[in-house]
Amino acid sequence: MNTFLATGRPFLMVFAAQVLLLAVIAGYALSRIDRLERSVTDIAAVNQREFALASDMKDAVSERFRVMERLISQKPVAGALSNIVEIDIADQLSLNSEAELASSFTAAQAAPEELQTLQQARALHEQAAQATRRLLNQLSAGDLDGARRTQQTVVAPLLRQWRDALTRMEKIQLNQNAELVEATSHAVWRARWVLQVLSAFGLLVSAALAWHLTRDAPAPCAPPCRLNNSSCA
Repeated sequence: MNTFLATGRPFLMVFAAQVLLLAVIAGYALSRIDRLERSVTDIAAVNQREFALASDMKDAVSERFRVMERLISQKPVAGALSNIVEIDIADQLSLNSEAELASSFTAAQAAPEELQTLQQARALHEQAAQATRRLLNQLSAGDLDGARRTQQTVVAPLLRQWRDALTRMEKIQLNQNAELVEATSHAVWRARWVLQVLSAFGLLVSAALAWHLTRDAPAPCAPPCRLNNSSCA
């Protein structure tokens, strides 16, 4: 019995050490995967929200462009001016999206390219608003030809530049999502590689422990053999 215990105890210790080591490796791998998934989810949600805000601003610019074209083409002009509330609505939507986008950039520590593009969009928004007020004043004064020139030479180019800036903003978010996918794929590959290395290391350590703990295990003693009260040769 004592011989069995002396022989089995090292094997039990090796088995327990192997189970513990594999549990540590599995816990480490699961922890890395969980952190990776949460990070990817958070970043993707932020990028999607920023892309949606840029798209909303772009839609507001397009709506403003349509309203301005309709204003200078309608007759009588006095009736057309009653529809400028649509410009105010588009402006308010754009301002709200700009504020949310700026807040998101601040919280996420946006890249310089994003901040520069947002600043450019804001500047173009202000210039377009000033040009729009000038055009509306011309319409109110009955200067339809002057309003059309302002629309063609000032307002329309500003709106196109503004829309182009917002298109760049959308592309930035799409590029960031693409970079995120690539980085995630690389991180998953690296996590798998680390897991394989650690698993191989765990098996190697377990084998070394088994050899070290069992190399000096005593061999079981053979019972004495007696036949007709004489010892076996």
